[in-house]
Amino acid sequence: MEIYKQIFEKLPYYVFIVNKDVKVLYTNYYILNPDFPRSEINLLGNVLGCKNACDATECGLHDRCNFCLIRASIVKSYLELREFNNVETHMQIYIAPHLPIDIDVSVSARFIEHEGEQLLMVTMEDITTYKQVQRHLLSKEYQRNVILNRAGVIRKFLSQNEDFPLREEMKKIFNYETQMSSMSNDMVGILNTQDRDSRSLLHGIQIVCRDNNLFKFLFDVLHEKYRIYQTLTLDEDLSTFIYNEINAMIITPDISYDEAGRLVDTIWSIRKNTPVLRIINPGDIMAGNYTQLLFTPVTPTVLTDVLKQLEIEGNMRLK
Repeated sequence: MEIYKQIFEKLPYYVFIVNKDVKVLYTNYYILNPDFPRSEINLLGNVLGCKNACDATECGLHDRCNFCLIRASIVKSYLELREFNNVETHMQIYIAPHLPIDIDVSVSARFIEHEGEQLLMVTMEDITTYKQVQRHLLSKEYQRNVILNRAGVIRKFLSQNEDFPLREEMKKIFNYETQMSSMSNDMVGILNTQDRDSRSLLHGIQIVCRDNNLFKFLFDVLHEKYRIYQTLTLDEDLSTFIYNEINAMIITPDISYDEAGRLVDTIWSIRKNTPVLRIINPGDIMAGNYTQLLFTPVTPTVLTDVLKQLEIEGNMRLK
């Protein structure tokens, strides 16, 4: 048993053995972080030093706990007896009293049996540096595409106004745009714009949906007023958001809370004010950080009213 103890203590990531009440029975967290404050409450959020859990005294009592991806994943595992892999989430933890820091973690879980009780072995890896680099690169790509779009508008203006006094000087400034734009177009080609004539519409709505029937319903309700974009994979979701004028996003119930959470975390790091509407089925886990939750069945009136209100409040701003 000594070798197992050494392995447990030397692992480069955190291990928590938790029961169905999210109570931590064993962990190497304090071994790897000897200077972090120790919690007298053995609930996972408290052991981690989660800001929400500590501020509310106990993990599970804060208003935001219902939206926690880690808690939701553990609860769902016990309900469905299903393990999970690489759930990514952002959180704040206390490394000292009144000193929270932002971190990103990737969480996985496996069932084990101990003394006749089924427990979850939850592993947690700190991926903060990786996520910071990812957000930085995506943000730069997004900013570059905004510049290219603006350059394209100026080039169009110059081509239509031969007598503009600074025409030649401005052409030199934006000569690079053609080459850079062609690089972007290779990636833009993956999007599926359902209505090619809708480019003149003011706002673009990205619908993250893999269910064709549900997408058709949403498209029929919205396409006359909004430019509609549909994507089929997480990579396409991100690329479409970066390379197009997306003013709001709708995520449907067929998208897992883990995938939805990753997507929202990434796009909000690129452009913080993008409204995200999350549609879920009654009784589904609400985990995730969204502008507004809608429950099925969503009526056309409710959907259009919510989007209209976002426009009135100025949340659906143009770039």
